[in-house]
Amino acid sequence: MSQSKATSIALAKFGGKVVEVELDNDDGKKHYEIEIITDKEEIDVDVDAYTGAITSVERETLDQDDDRDDDDDDDDERDDD
Repeated sequence: MSQSKATSIALAKFGGKVVEVELDNDDGKKHYEIEIITDKEEIDVDVDAYTGAITSVERETLDQDDDRDDDDDDDDERDDD
């Protein structure tokens, strides 16, 4: 199965935007690891590269306040001491 088809399967199920796709071969079983971002979640989806079955889903809720704070922290590299 192509990367494009695996990505389409994941997006049809969860929606959002794909930010990363990787073909992996754990224990001789090829699958695509697809990372999707929605407005509220980061979703990691494994799609079997042969059957197209979704074999694993991990969800993490995004905290919008933390994201803004992280961006501010990254931009402030000045040492005020």
